[in-house]
Amino acid sequence: MNLTAAQLQLIRDSLKGNELSPFVTAEERAAIQAVCSDLESDGKTEKLLIAFKSALVDAANDLDVPHGPERDAKLSRLVSVFIDELYANARQGEART
Repeated sequence: MNLTAAQLQLIRDSLKGNELSPFVTAEERAAIQAVCSDLESDGKTEKLLIAFKSALVDAANDLDVPHGPERDAKLSRLVSVFIDELYANARQGEART
């Protein structure tokens, strides 16, 4: 599963500024929501998660986010938000049908 260039840019945007705060900001959540809104899971949630995690690590490396426990915690929080948003979109899609 490949993410589009626009989705990859949204992921990069969620890491801009190299802020390793202990909270997910509204801007970060909005970027992840935008990524999820453009995804069609077709029952391939695990592949979407793997693609997102890979793109997130690549973006962190490209943006020189320093390795360490703060980075790991930040990426973990963003992955958790991605999972929440992905399932929220799936539930909304089911409610429409």
